[in-house]
Amino acid sequence: MKPHIHFFMTAIWVLVEVFCPLSLLVAQQATAKSIKFPVEMKPFTLTIVDDKGQPVKGVTVATCLIRCKETPENRFAWPEENAPNVELTSDSSGKVELKYPAKFGGPNEWKTTTVIDLCLRHPDFIFTRAEFNVTDGHATHPFVAGCRAVFSCMDENGKVINKFGCVLARHGFPDTWRLKNNELHSNAINEGNWQTMLVAPSDDGVHLFSGVLPARYARGKDVTIRNVKLRPGMRLSGSLSDNVPRPVVEGKVIAWCLPKPAGTVWDRVNPTIGWCEETEITEDGSFEFLSLPRGGQVQLIAVSKGWLITGRERVFTVGKTIEVNKQQLADNRVNDITLEMSPTGSIEVEVLGPDGKPLVGATVSSWWYTKLNLCNLETIGDSHLTKPQIESQISGVPLDDSFSDPKPSTFKRKTDAHGKATLSGIPLQQLGELSVVLEGMRQKADKDQVPNQKIIFQCETVEPKKVIVHLEAATE
Repeated sequence: MKPHIHFFMTAIWVLVEVFCPLSLLVAQQATAKSIKFPVEMKPFTLTIVDDKGQPVKGVTVATCLIRCKETPENRFAWPEENAPNVELTSDSSGKVELKYPAKFGGPNEWKTTTVIDLCLRHPDFIFTRAEFNVTDGHATHPFVAGCRAVFSCMDENGKVINKFGCVLARHGFPDTWRLKNNELHSNAINEGNWQTMLVAPSDDGVHLFSGVLPARYARGKDVTIRNVKLRPGMRLSGSLSDNVPRPVVEGKVIAWCLPKPAGTVWDRVNPTIGWCEETEITEDGSFEFLSLPRGGQVQLIAVSKGWLITGRERVFTVGKTIEVNKQQLADNRVNDITLEMSPTGSIEVEVLGPDGKPLVGATVSSWWYTKLNLCNLETIGDSHLTKPQIESQISGVPLDDSFSDPKPSTFKRKTDAHGKATLSGIPLQQLGELSVVLEGMRQKADKDQVPNQKIIFQCETVEPKKVIVHLEAATE
């Protein structure tokens, strides 16, 4: 779902390690500092075998992240254009030959690769994301065969549904599913008791859901559940508080649903299913979700131009959480929700070079997060929707495992022809951190500052806060 560890962010990352494993956050953390200027590509051989030591053919292996000797606590996004990620397939001997950037970075920050992170996928084995030490130039990975499951379902009228998918609570790893003859099959599920929910997605927003199915998956014991009844999910509607001027501009609400809250989404014993969806806010401030998983808990995060939902926990935005009551569950509807909103601030950053002239194309970034219930952190306004996972199962086309740049964010901009960039949507009265990056340049040391010291700021009011950053040429 989501910069490197900075001195100011120490408290945040302590919380992060409590709420979710680092493997989830790398998408956010690593993309802020991806691989640049690799100076040497070295070969690495991975051999994949089953539990009997026999080679496994046809395993899709995708490159993902990198650790380095200089800062082993950090992970770096792979790729950049000049160190592209690769997706290879194991041959009949179970081998995959790939190349990785042995050294990368830039002036004053060269990095030496020690560990590479790879994603392994095969329809008969449990999806694996593993790290491999590159010292020896080769490694062998034992691939674990998965449990078997077969599901079929029908609508409220008893009509067979032929396009549906499965949401499975299991450490967040994607499982491989195949639709065949109106049945959903998988041979790649890990052993355990996992909440299971079947979903038939709809383009009109009225998705069909099962309830949460208790299922025990064990190797050698197939799980077969047929004719599961799916019906439209819960409608939820409401509006923004009256202090937000109408018409509302660029507004949306993100719904994070936990139909049967238990352990965290990443819990190893009793994880919870999560469903994420978003909807637009109309100009009059109203919004509606046509179909969400029934019951449980719904967390709502609303954003619009100049406004953010009220609700904080320490340094995080948490929004509004609704515990669905018995009457709402019986009605299959939650009405008249009011989301209290607070104004946000902005920061205008001017980036100047050694000669005092504006620098074009510098990347200006800050980081602000939402904490999702029983889950991880997301950049405010961002969401990793669940529906595409279901559509991937139906189409048979896997979702992209690579960690490319995230969605456009109001917290990341490039400087214009005047050397200026404005970051907006920033929570008021909270300390934030600012980063300015431009190839071949570094932040100039002013007075008692050290070079490249992070810039701490706070937006006290809605009036734009102005900051000038001076860069100088970086040296080895």
